[in-house]
Amino acid sequence: MTQRPGAKAHTDSGAAFVPDQSRAERLTSYDVADFPVPGGREEDWRFTPVDRLAGLFQVEPTDESRLT
Repeated sequence: MTQRPGAKAHTDSGAAFVPDQSRAERLTSYDVADFPVPGGREEDWRFTPVDRLAGLFQVEPTDESRLT
């Protein structure tokens, strides 16, 4: 089969994605900034009402003297 001039070969972007093979390969960190804000479409957040929890994901300064 001949390719037309200027035609590009098909690439499957899904084939380039390799999921974590085990929990040991998952991102682990104590820094909140290392994790993206969930949008609700991720598998881990599938059954969570992310829109109702949106206020929890906002970064706001706190009065640390009130925290106990």
